[in-house]
Amino acid sequence: MVFVKGKSGNPNGRAKTPAELKDCTPTEMRLLIWKLWKYDKFQLKNLLERENAQMGELMIASVIAKAVKMGDPVRLEALMSRLVGKVKDVVELEGNMTFQLPTREEALQSLAEDYAVTPAIEGVKDEDLA
Repeated sequence: MVFVKGKSGNPNGRAKTPAELKDCTPTEMRLLIWKLWKYDKFQLKNLLERENAQMGELMIASVIAKAVKMGDPVRLEALMSRLVGKVKDVVELEGNMTFQLPTREEALQSLAEDYAVTPAIEGVKDEDLA
C-alpha cells in the first residue's frame, strides 16, 4: 500500500464497539470473564463454535483461548486486570528510617564491578548533568 497525501489509510474508521459491550458495566464484564475463565478447553471450543453465542462471549472466549494456547502474557494480563484490577505497588514504612544514596561515581563503580562494564559517559561529573 502506497501512502497518498490527504487520503486516510483507514477510510472506514475504527471498528464500532458491539452494542452489547457498549452497555456492559465493569461488573458485568468481570462476571462474564470469570464465568468463561472457569470453562475447560472443550467448553471454550464449543462456545466458539456455537452459532447463537453472544458477541461478548465470543470475544472474551477467543482472548482466553489464545492466551492459553499461545502462552501470551499480554492477553493474560489484560484478562487478569479486568478480573482483579491493576496491582498497585504499596510500600508501608514505620518508624524513622534513614539511608544514604550513593554518589553517581559510587553507583557507576558498583555497576562496573557487578557487571564488568565500563560506564558509557566516563569523565562526566554530576555537576555537568545538573
